[in-house]
Amino acid sequence: MIDSEKTNSKISPSKTYRKKIAIDQQELGQKLTELKESDLAKIDLDEGLLKAIAEHKRLGNSHGAKKRHLQYIGKLMRNFDFDNLQHSLKTLNDIAAKTTKRETLDKAAKDVAEKILQEDESAIYQIIQTYPMLDRKELRHLWRNWKTTPLEKKAMQKKKLIKYVRSHL
Repeated sequence: MIDSEKTNSKISPSKTYRKKIAIDQQELGQKLTELKESDLAKIDLDEGLLKAIAEHKRLGNSHGAKKRHLQYIGKLMRNFDFDNLQHSLKTLNDIAAKTTKRETLDKAAKDVAEKILQEDESAIYQIIQTYPMLDRKELRHLWRNWKTTPLEKKAMQKKKLIKYVRSHL
């Protein structure tokens, strides 16, 4: 009869496994504390957890207090779907990476266009060596159009040049 009671009872996870989960929850809580308020609003979080995250941000440089507060955040996170939170955080990070990549390409396109417009045709040849995917004839055509247009329409020609460079980088 004792054997049947043991097989019918649920086996609880080991203490090591429970500690690993608690540490993972604290690490996820740490990542949540590093997010902006606007990003936190995009994730479905409980009001209590949001208050705890805001409180963590207000804490000073006391390492012990922050560590205890992260443990508290981890405790609050036990009520949430851990995998769903991780997925939401990963999605936010992917969006941020795409935005950063787009901003980098925009900056590079503007830098290339500025170099072409500030210098003469020799800049076009230097840029072609750096970015061989750009068409020399098209760059020269856009540069000549910018050079010959009246002052009030130069901004439009500059935008065309930036758009061309951005689309080919």
